[in-house]
Amino acid sequence: MRSKELQDVDAPALSSKTVAWVITKRLLGKDVFSESENKGEMESRKAVAERMLRFLKQLSEKHSGRTVVVISHADPIFYLRYRLKHPHKLLPSRIGILTLLRYPKIGQAIRIVLDKNFELVEETKIN
Repeated sequence: MRSKELQDVDAPALSSKTVAWVITKRLLGKDVFSESENKGEMESRKAVAERMLRFLKQLSEKHSGRTVVVISHADPIFYLRYRLKHPHKLLPSRIGILTLLRYPKIGQAIRIVLDKNFELVEETKIN
C-alpha cells in the first residue's frame, strides 16, 4: 500500500506491457523507451525523466532541508540523474545507458544533494 504522500504525486498508470514484451524488444536490440519503438504504449525516456523531476520537486517542497529516501528502478534513477547533470542534453538510449559507468547497479544506493535552485550539488554512491 502506497502512503498518502505518494498517492498525491502525479504518476501515470502502469503500462499493460508484459515482461516478455520488454525482454523480446531488448533481445532484438530495440529501445523500449523510444517513442518510435514503443509507439506511445509506454513512457518515453523524456517522459520518465520529467515525471521523476516533478516527483523530486514535490518532495523538496514538502520536505525542504530534510533527507528523503526514494526507491525506484535503475532506468528512472539513471534518467533522473542524467537530467539533473545535463538539463539541456538529449537523454541517451537504453542501449547507450548500458555502456555508461554511471548506470546504477542492482540494489545500489546513491545519495543526491540538490541546492535551493534544484541544481545537483553532490552525488555519492553508497556501498
